[in-house]
Amino acid sequence: MVSQKVLTLLKQFHYGLSLTTVVAVLNFASPRVLSANMTHIQTLLEVADAVQEAYERGIQLYGEQNYRRAIDAFSQVIRNNTSSYEAYNFRGISYHQLGDYEQAINDFDRAIDLNPNQHYIYLNRGLSYLSRGESRRAIDNFNQAIRLDHTDIKAYISRGLSYNKLREYRRAIYDFNQAIRLDPNEASAYSGRGYSYFKLGDINTALEDYEEAAGLYLEQGEQEGYERAINWLEFLD
Repeated sequence: MVSQKVLTLLKQFHYGLSLTTVVAVLNFASPRVLSANMTHIQTLLEVADAVQEAYERGIQLYGEQNYRRAIDAFSQVIRNNTSSYEAYNFRGISYHQLGDYEQAINDFDRAIDLNPNQHYIYLNRGLSYLSRGESRRAIDNFNQAIRLDHTDIKAYISRGLSYNKLREYRRAIYDFNQAIRLDPNEASAYSGRGYSYFKLGDINTALEDYEEAAGLYLEQGEQEGYERAINWLEFLD
């Protein structure tokens, strides 16, 4: 029977390691111990390979927008490795894409419990709260994302959008300014800021921002964003 110590160490490895690497890392004391545990080690490695394959399949399916099958793949990973915060995170964003924000938030909660230092998981959870209309809770998560990574452009933009929904337009402008400072070519920041200025009654500045947004969207091939910006320009003109 494989020892509990050996089993614990094996389960801590990343998927896909060769048997030779595992043996080297475990630093078995003798060939006798190695031989006694070989069958169990090989079995664990085969399981690890299957889980890694499921994880990679989930990533591919997500990229193909096949979110339900992606969820199945990440669930397979989680069944075999309950400490995989990345699997919970990816399953969460898959649920989000399907509009199941409650289940998405549950998965992000679990991912954060496992690893509270990844800014993008707070960002993802914030987006789910925002989609549920819970702007304050969304802002709490975007705040944490920014604390962990003050260069997270999407967190600033998402927090700005949340402030717009709460009619706190000057706070929104601050966040869009931060995003533009980090990336002057971020079209959505100009678009969001244009809306803030419009709601504050500064039509000329709003027009300038929507013009900038339209130009950037066009350059970047973002047809939907370009059309939205043009619609606003026509409305404001």
